[in-house]
Amino acid sequence: MAGVGKTELALQYALYHKNKCTYTGGICWIQVGESDVDQQLLDFAESQLKFNFPDDWDLTKRLDHFWSYWPPLGDVLIIFDNVKNYEEINKCLPPQEQRFKVLITTRNQNLAESLDPLSLEVLDEEPAVELLTSFRGKSLSKDEEEVAKSICDWLGYLPLGLELVGRFLKVKSKLKLSQLMDKLQEQRLEHKALKKRSCESDQGLLDAFEIIWNELDNLGQQIGVFLSLFALAPINWELVIESLEDEKEKEEWDDAKDEKLVSLSLIKETESDSYQLHQLVREYFRYKLKQMPDAEIIKNNFCQIMVEQSKCISDTIDQERIFDTLTKKQLEQIEPLIPHLEELARNIKKNSFLENYLENQELISLFTGIGKFYQGKTSLDTAESWYQKCIQFISSKDQEYMKEYMTICLINLGDLYEANGKYQKAKELYQQALKQTEYFIKQDNILKAKVDFIKNNPVGLYEIIEQNQEAKNIYQQAKDYLLQVCVIQNNLAKIYETFRQDEKAENFYKEVLFLRKKLLGDQHLDVAISHNNLANIYFYKMKYQEAEKHYKQALEGYKPSLGSEHSHVATTLCNLADMYCIQKKYKESEELHLQALKLRKSLLGYQHRHVAISLKKIGYLYQIQGKIEKARYCQRFVELYKLLSKNE
Repeated sequence: MAGVGKTELALQYALYHKNKCTYTGGICWIQVGESDVDQQLLDFAESQLKFNFPDDWDLTKRLDHFWSYWPPLGDVLIIFDNVKNYEEINKCLPPQEQRFKVLITTRNQNLAESLDPLSLEVLDEEPAVELLTSFRGKSLSKDEEEVAKSICDWLGYLPLGLELVGRFLKVKSKLKLSQLMDKLQEQRLEHKALKKRSCESDQGLLDAFEIIWNELDNLGQQIGVFLSLFALAPINWELVIESLEDEKEKEEWDDAKDEKLVSLSLIKETESDSYQLHQLVREYFRYKLKQMPDAEIIKNNFCQIMVEQSKCISDTIDQERIFDTLTKKQLEQIEPLIPHLEELARNIKKNSFLENYLENQELISLFTGIGKFYQGKTSLDTAESWYQKCIQFISSKDQEYMKEYMTICLINLGDLYEANGKYQKAKELYQQALKQTEYFIKQDNILKAKVDFIKNNPVGLYEIIEQNQEAKNIYQQAKDYLLQVCVIQNNLAKIYETFRQDEKAENFYKEVLFLRKKLLGDQHLDVAISHNNLANIYFYKMKYQEAEKHYKQALEGYKPSLGSEHSHVATTLCNLADMYCIQKKYKESEELHLQALKLRKSLLGYQHRHVAISLKKIGYLYQIQGKIEKARYCQRFVELYKLLSKNE
């Protein structure tokens, strides 16, 4: 990669060994790309080694004679600096004799298989800070050291960038580090510190990157600027090529990625099929994106891909309903996307023109998807901040239809408060959302009539009697409103259940089950969840026969959508097992608890709190049956979980 210090390292190596007289036969430096390599070698032969070649000899004969009769005895070092392609030097290499040593600097990781590579990486934090501040020649205060670390981080610990900024600080000795950091963030690569040329090199940072840019073909440049829109985090390659429909085009992008971007060290593979840009390479590609004629198309494609991903996250988490039953595997699949979604959201906030690429509902999906992920991870403060950003965005819009999206945000925030034990806040938000939904229905007489018709007539009757498409659309809108009412009423029922107001909870759960069966059919997942919720209320009220009936209906209802191995199945099995335990049906209870435990271990991982809950319940079941050793065995695992949770 440009600026990592290849040429400087080779130069220091040559100077060191010149002083040590290691290469008594001489040291020859060839700057590849400035002029023909063979001509540079012959110029060296004539000026330094006093060769006189006959005029009628061609280049090949002169080089053969040069290598064969190199006059000084001892080892010889030949340095080829900044080689792009092996063909540039292949015909000019010395013979394979022990005395000739060859050192090549290149950005091309795949220059030749026969070479022994030494890859140069960027600096670690401590030497980077030392290099940056060495030019000023004075020690830093604790606060200044923290700012210096931030500058090094912004520069991506790249030696050339650190040197250029360090020399700039030496000249501007009165400039505070904090002021420089502000200027770098404001002016980016256009800052004069990065445009100034290095003392050891005739290149500024932009010059160095421009050389590499010119080595890329059009497709390589297009991929580079597209990748610059992602965050400074690993980028899954499948995500990059997702928008490409043609398989041939995907192969072309894949080849260009390997042969150009990876080969020239512009991107680095971080793990299998994931890649990351260096900080300043990303800055440079963004700088070039502004100059590209199809920049708007590239930005739009990126925005659409990210929004689709945020919708997928919302859908995945919505299927779970109970957020802390998200599986470890699901979270691992989602997590790599989050930095890139956050990057887009931050850029939209900074640059309102990016909103032009997305519809309002797509922007809401972006904020909501991020919020739901953090809620799934139980990072509740972070989730709340994203939900609040979504509410702020909706509040900033004047359109009447945007108020409908506010209802969804209120529900999401209510879910979060409920998960965090802030039940009163959650209840207030749910009630506000319910009033808002009912208000929208009452405002439209036709819509209200359709809602009443659906509630009071057999399922699907309106589809038979209505042939007009516009009328059917209104019915669909009515169904959507009623499903939203179901979500809110279900959430309110959970709040009342928490406060042990079982009558209110039962009434809401019954209403939700009634509506969902009408709107979705008996086999829908949401209907199964409603059966489980209603069963819990009957369990608390000691109506065990009713509870058992609804638990079993829930388990049957899960099968079409979820199969038999899902966290919802484990939850309902556990609930039914608890009820059997109270009824002293210990054998049936143990069997169901063990099934639930097996599922939870498989789906959630051994360290999840629901696994600990299952073990605790099984331990209690063994204890009341007098199976003390088995009970102690379970308790040891519960204590281990508590210890691990405390350490985390």
